[in-house]
Amino acid sequence: NSLIQLQRSIRTQDSSGKAIYTWITVDSVWADVMPLTGMKLYYANQLAPELSIEVSLRFRPDMQAGMRFLDGASTYLIKRAPINLDGRNVYLRCICEQQQVGIIT
Repeated sequence: NSLIQLQRSIRTQDSSGKAIYTWITVDSVWADVMPLTGMKLYYANQLAPELSIEVSLRFRPDMQAGMRFLDGASTYLIKRAPINLDGRNVYLRCICEQQQVGIIT
């Protein structure tokens, strides 16, 4: 288990009224982080790895796709709705994509 940060995006405005999206930490959670698959893709003529990550943690009713986890220097974006294992509100499984610094997806 690792203690990682759960974050969500919030929308604010700059002084000219332009929308700005920033990430805020919702909570620190204990989770199992495991790589699922890896492949290499080309972004703007540069080779970039894409990693699918599974994050398993205790059930939280506020979890949703679009949130992210920070695990040290690694960032994992939740790509689809978390799976409520066995439908008992005990554990969640999140399928994530590791975000690469400097690459917009």
